[in-house]
Amino acid sequence: MTAIKRLLFVTASLFVVCGFAAAAAEAREPPNWKINGAFLGAEVTKNVGLMSTTAIEFKVPLAGVVATCKKSYGSGTVVGATEGATPGTGTVTNLVFEECSTAVPKCALSKVNAIDFIYPTVLARTNEAVRKVVDRIRGVRITLEYEGAECEYKGLQEVVGTTAGAVNNAAEALEFKFPPLEGSNLKFFGETLGIGLVGSYKLKSPEFLTIGAE
Repeated sequence: MTAIKRLLFVTASLFVVCGFAAAAAEAREPPNWKINGAFLGAEVTKNVGLMSTTAIEFKVPLAGVVATCKKSYGSGTVVGATEGATPGTGTVTNLVFEECSTAVPKCALSKVNAIDFIYPTVLARTNEAVRKVVDRIRGVRITLEYEGAECEYKGLQEVVGTTAGAVNNAAEALEFKFPPLEGSNLKFFGETLGIGLVGSYKLKSPEFLTIGAE
């Protein structure tokens, strides 16, 4: 083997080894919550608040936006990961929607209520081209009460399932987008055709709250 071939072989080998090392390091470090720049310890729990910084929309393909709430707020917890084994988790223990309306023809929206708490949450990496860390919120159950003699959705309808918000460290926020982020599977009116909860919530904490191991 010539010197040049040996150099190319060694260089290629280093790239392979580094690639495996990086993958292994990522596998060893699931995403975890950080408080003031330090990882939250295993099973350590911190209370957090949720406050919408945008209107919150319930968006359905073809039907469009079936509900818009100008304000939403709630509370929950974040829980530290077990180092090298599990990602950070948490809960949503309360969620309120106010000043809600609908643009669905012949319909009026009288109430939007989140029910059946607690909703467990877990941090996860997406497999999308632009990798994100999302907080997946499971067990979501939100009722929407519609009125109108000719309203297609008249009566009590439900949004149920899992939704995922991208963690924005700079803004200390969870951002829910449309189309829904990977891992979302909300149902509305019995359908699961890319239904999305759209908007942004500030994570309110006395301490600076972010996620690490992105």
